[in-house]
Amino acid sequence: MKKIQEHYIDLGYDTVQCTLCPLNCNIGPSRPGICGVRFNRHGDLFSENYGRVSLLAVSPIEHLPLYHFHPGAPFLFVGSIGCNMKCPFCNTWRISQTAAGTRYYAPEQIIERARLLGVAGLAYTFNEPTVWYEYMIDVARLAHDAGLLNVMATNALISSDALHELLPLTDAVVVGIKRWNSEYYQVACGGRMAEILNNIVAIIQHCHLELSYLVFPDDEAQEAELKEMIKWILELSPEIPVHLLQYQPHFQMKDKETSVGDLFKIRAVVKARLPFVYLSNTTEKDANATHCPGCGVALIRRKAGKVDTSGFKEGKCKRCKAKVTILGL
Repeated sequence: MKKIQEHYIDLGYDTVQCTLCPLNCNIGPSRPGICGVRFNRHGDLFSENYGRVSLLAVSPIEHLPLYHFHPGAPFLFVGSIGCNMKCPFCNTWRISQTAAGTRYYAPEQIIERARLLGVAGLAYTFNEPTVWYEYMIDVARLAHDAGLLNVMATNALISSDALHELLPLTDAVVVGIKRWNSEYYQVACGGRMAEILNNIVAIIQHCHLELSYLVFPDDEAQEAELKEMIKWILELSPEIPVHLLQYQPHFQMKDKETSVGDLFKIRAVVKARLPFVYLSNTTEKDANATHCPGCGVALIRRKAGKVDTSGFKEGKCKRCKAKVTILGL
């Protein structure tokens, strides 16, 4: 627990307004915000999850998923509890939506663990990392001082001011887009699509960006929504990698999982306009391979946690010499 010094307003009568994210929760005495971890104690706002680590594990960066950033590099994945959205399909709901068991780690202890494990950096994930804001900032500063990279998987529902404080400490971000539908964001997930898209624009101006998108089964509206998303991405940058994720039943949604056939069908729609499109939680065929946008040869293959970069050399395709930006290679 840590008293919060910024990103809130004292409303008087022991009530505060948290301004960390666009939800701007008015929090009464002895109450948490929507995220469940920013808590009003006697008129002061506290970060209840400061230093509380629910999961700590070493994984390849591809598991975040990030594919165009230091391929194959091991990162220390670290997460806490809490989330400012309530997605009914959340696959980490046991830590993001409930009071999961945690262990306290001081920021220095996380850095020491990362050094001992010999990882390339830290990946803030599992729950929504931005509701762990004060702790993540403290760890990220120490990480950069120690020559470690900072990456995160986020819903990007954070205030513009808070995001701009965080971005100088951030090397790469993958933003999970729930679907290209502002009403769905609002009603089903409790999010704000317009603010999230504005934040994505800000992120790509400061660091490496990738996007993920959950593909639901038998959803006729989704293909039209995807075409709108593609149009938006093309205006921002056609080089942004897009990860299409297979929906699987979790938390409050028990629909059947999206079929692999439908995943490949949707990928074909997206890949017709964007060069780097992945099916990142299936191992079927070349779902996870990076292909040259010039000649189509596989530059990078990913399978069973291993990464083969033999088709790529000095920033170019070995066959046709087309330049492809993969950071860290």
